Amino acid sequence: NTLFKRATRTPRTFTTTIKMFSTTAKPQKQWAEKKVLIAGAEEDCSALTQALIDDLGASQVIAADLVEEDSNINCKYYKLDITDKATYEKIVKDEEVDYIIHLAAILSSLGEKHPALAYDVNVTGGTNALEIARDYNC
Repeated sequence: NTLFKRATRTPRTFTTTIKMFSTTAKPQKQWAEKKVLIAGAEEDCSALTQALIDDLGASQVIAADLVEEDSNINCKYYKLDITDKATYEKIVKDEEVDYIIHLAAILSSLGEKHPALAYDVNVTGGTNALEIARDYNC
């Protein structure tokens, strides 16, 4: 919980938190054997994605975002619109995901200009993540 509370502040704090996370939090065996899907893996969240790849291994991390694949992220990658529940669910099912880290969101600066988009991504996308996590026990 502390990691995600700190991650919501600023990119500088987020980067500091990721460095702390990747250097102090060594995975326990049961965590390291699980597959993790990071929805919203690009932009400011790419540091978390890389930290998880470093800690868990590329075979255990699946990155997904709306943009085309980033060659700097060295794990399996999917282009994903989180409002498309069927595609989101297919990735979780096909990859046998154990944990979803849902970071995809429209921040307030863009959301104030495009409230319908912000609602669709933040509410519908977030609801999709919660329902899929419930349905697939992840």
